[in-house]
Amino acid sequence: MAFHRFLFRQRQRPWIISAANASAVAGLFCFAALCAGVIYFVVDIVLGFRSALIAAICVGTFFLLLWAAVPGVVRLRHHDDNHAPLNPDIERNHS
Repeated sequence: MAFHRFLFRQRQRPWIISAANASAVAGLFCFAALCAGVIYFVVDIVLGFRSALIAAICVGTFFLLLWAAVPGVVRLRHHDDNHAPLNPDIERNHS
């Protein structure tokens, strides 16, 4: 928000968007690592190292699929539609 306040009127919109995107990706990565680490910690105490490692890998794989593979598949499926909106109702409601 601070970047936006200081730089928006200086015509720095592309940089602001790029920085916000990088920050969001970094935040999501940290969140996924934190979730996998917490799962590892709890399962290691309860069930042992091997189960904890498997559980943490499963959680990491889940986040990877959720945040990388699913959007990639959706993007590929809709790329052939000449960049049509994913939800046609949005276009109708704003017209």
